[in-house]
Order: sequence, then structure tokens, then C-alpha cells
Amino acid sequence: TDQISAQIHNRASEAEIRAAAQRDGMRTMREDGERWLADGTTTQAELLRVTKD
Repeated sequence: TDQISAQIHNRASEAEIRAAAQRDGMRTMREDGERWLADGTTTQAELLRVTKD
């Protein structure tokens, strides 16, 4: 988005850019994985393996 582009240009922190992206509708890998877990597409072990942070 224009807001995120401006933040990058202005050297905003990663946390600020991430917060703006989430406000604009971005889902994290963990959030997306939780949807896959709920519908049976993946397992909890796999979700934890790929989202270790």
C-alpha cells in the first residue's frame, strides 16, 4: 500500500511496517496456519515446525 511504501522510504522499523500491513489485512504465517489447522489441512506439529519464532 502507499502507507507501507512511505514507511519503507522513511526507514520505519520492522515492527511499524508489520503493524501497518496487519491493519491493511495481512495475515501472518501463524494466523494462516491456524486456519489450515482448524480445517484439517495441516497438523499442529507442522504449524509449530514452520512458525518457530
